[in-house]
Amino acid sequence: MLDVQRLKVLREVAEHGSFTAAARALSYTPSAISQQIAVLEREAGATLVERGPRGVTLTEPGRLLAKEADEILGRLAAAELELQALAGLRAGLLRLGWFATAGATLMPRAIAAFQQRCPDIELQLLQGDPDECIPRLRARELELALDDRWASRSAAWRWSPMAPIGYRRSRIQATYDLCSQR
Repeated sequence: MLDVQRLKVLREVAEHGSFTAAARALSYTPSAISQQIAVLEREAGATLVERGPRGVTLTEPGRLLAKEADEILGRLAAAELELQALAGLRAGLLRLGWFATAGATLMPRAIAAFQQRCPDIELQLLQGDPDECIPRLRARELELALDDRWASRSAAWRWSPMAPIGYRRSRIQATYDLCSQR
């Protein structure tokens, strides 16, 4: 299997045209660049660069692999950004279910406030009877379900009351800011 770090080395060699310039860009020594390219050539089973007095040129397999490396490294960078966004709850999907009365009274303002505060989190909304929402919550098809009959169901669930951090009128001792939780 091809090594990602060596693909980065090949990309820099392709961009700069010499081991010395690639080494400078990556904070490596020219010898380390040469060694990395030699290992990558063994992994690829092909000669990737031709060494000359004025630097290196890529062979046909080298150009192909450098092009693919650029795409692969770009996709990896994009995946890392997406993972960072998910870890910080700056992006992602939140699936909510609630009963009809909550949908008419509580949810419109709550959704508007949430979307203003966390615009890159996609909300998937389900208005349904608790008998529909609670099984979906248990099946992990929803992350949050509002239930108007919580008292009769509360023995089966471990729950924590939530309120915005700093909410003055709350008697709740443990408060959670859902948008900033990781």
